[in-house]
Formats: sequence, C-alpha cells, structure tokens
Amino acid sequence: MQYSKITILTSEQEIQEILTAYLAEYDFDSFDSDEHHLYAYIPSHLFNESDLTDVFDRIDQPTLTYQVSLMEQKNWNEEWEKNFDPVIINSKFSIRAPFHNKIGSDIELVIEPKMSFGTGHHATTYMMCEMMLNIDFTDKKVLDFGSGTGILAILASKLKASYVLGIDNEEWAVENSIENAERNDCDNCKFILGEEEKIESVYDIVLANINRHIILDNINVITNAVKNKGILLISGILNTDEVEMIQKMNEYNIKHEYTVQKDAWSAMYFTKK
Repeated sequence: MQYSKITILTSEQEIQEILTAYLAEYDFDSFDSDEHHLYAYIPSHLFNESDLTDVFDRIDQPTLTYQVSLMEQKNWNEEWEKNFDPVIINSKFSIRAPFHNKIGSDIELVIEPKMSFGTGHHATTYMMCEMMLNIDFTDKKVLDFGSGTGILAILASKLKASYVLGIDNEEWAVENSIENAERNDCDNCKFILGEEEKIESVYDIVLANINRHIILDNINVITNAVKNKGILLISGILNTDEVEMIQKMNEYNIKHEYTVQKDAWSAMYFTKK
C-alpha cells in the first residue's frame, strides 16, 4: 500500500499535539515529529487536501504550510527502524523492536510497528500502559477496541488476563497485531477485523486508545461492552476535551474515577456503575 507523508511546518508542541488529534479523525493513522515539523501519514488513496485545510481552519491556524510526498511501504518500515528507540515506562516494563537488544525488565514487549500507530512513544499509549500496570488483570476478560499494533492487548495478556479480544477496522493493523502477539507468546489474544457486531460479549476491562471522534461515534458500543462494575480506560483525548468526555460517559452510566495527563493528552479511568 502506498502512503502519503504530509510534512507540516510548526515548532509549537501544543499545535503539533492538537493537529495529531484532529488529523486522526481524517484517516491519518500514524504521526511523528521533530523540533520544527509534524509528520502525518495516510494511505494515498484516502488523502484529500481539503481535509487538511479544514483542520487548519478548525484550530485557527489557516496559514500553516505543508508539503506532500509519497512513501512506499518498504521505505515506511525503514523510517520506523531509523527512529524507533526502546520505550522504558518504569523499571518493570519496556517496549522494544525486534532489532533492539534485550532490556531485561520484568515485562518486555517486542513490537514491530510497521504502519500501526501505537508503539509506546506517543503520550496516549504511554499513559494507557502506565494505568494498566496499576490494575489487576488476573483472570480478567479484556477488549481492546481499536487494537492497532496490539500493544495494549499484549500487555493485558502479560498481566495475566484470561482472554483478550482486539478489534480493528484496518486489515494491516489486525495482521500486525497477530504477528506481535505471536512474537510475544500471547496465545490467549485474538484479533479480528470488523466493527461492533464482532464484539462477542461483555468484558471486565475495555481499552480504547483511539481518538475523541471515534470514541464518541462508538460510545454506545464501547460502554455496552463493559460489564457491571467493570473498568473502561480511554485515551486519544486532548486535555481540553476531558470535561465533555466525562459528561458523555455519565449519560451511559459510566463513572469517571481519575485522569492522567501527559503533554496535551489525557488518559481516563472509568468504571461502570
């Protein structure tokens, strides 16, 4: 699959974070940044320049400049290998790629990111992993809604969940998740392609690290998947959207317990009443 790389000139980290959140609503599925640029990646056949200018207008940055270039999947994977450093969340947990040396933490995930968004580098994935490490997953049934690389599902398995279902609507993401689960010897993880009709039942813990737009569009499905007194963890939420998310979740009998924040992002812990 051919990808387009959009290079947006901006040195303001907050603007980079906000752009990431909004562009994720327009089929952009992976992001990177440096001191002066945000890099956004999208399958070329889905790219529409008007979506980009719409986002600039929405965040009141109409004068932002950008360049569009094409990337083959081979080059995309090479780019990941150049820039993907191991992630160490605390002394007990780390994430590395297959081409890195072993780190030696208690839980060490080996993730080949390919085109999927979710390696632990981004604040949203980092915070979700942090929160998960403080939850008892033993013998719990878990749903990862929007599984991406499968990193959260695999971590749930390593934390002794009894069964984990990951669901994503991108075929390459599902394939990537299956490969990563096999790489980490997680035979109690199942990954499927599809939408809400594929969700099998209710779950003790539901994970949704996607974005505000997708969470709100699927809020009925996501909240129905949480069993009574179960746990819902969400991220991909900007700090400025936290209050709205709490209000919306409350309408579905979902109680906000606490929020953690990193950069411009929030990760939120809910329970079902």
